[in-house]
Amino acid sequence: MDASRREQVRMLMRLLDSFAEEVRRVTLQEEDNFSNRPESFKETEAAQISEAAVKSLIDAISAIEHAIALMQLAIGDEDIADAGAP
Repeated sequence: MDASRREQVRMLMRLLDSFAEEVRRVTLQEEDNFSNRPESFKETEAAQISEAAVKSLIDAISAIEHAIALMQLAIGDEDIADAGAP
């Protein structure tokens, strides 16, 4: 891969990292919202939807991190990919 394409991939990796951070923020907000609800709420359908959303968001973060690790491998940054691989 030439230097120009490697730099394009690095730029995409930075974007993905920003996206992952935003997903982390939303996940924390949803977790906080759930935690601050009364116990009676935690048995409702809305609570189940909230919990499922958090689980899905956590999976999305893992997928983004995995994509970044694969991109690191693609550009030859194996040492970095090993450190950040899920």
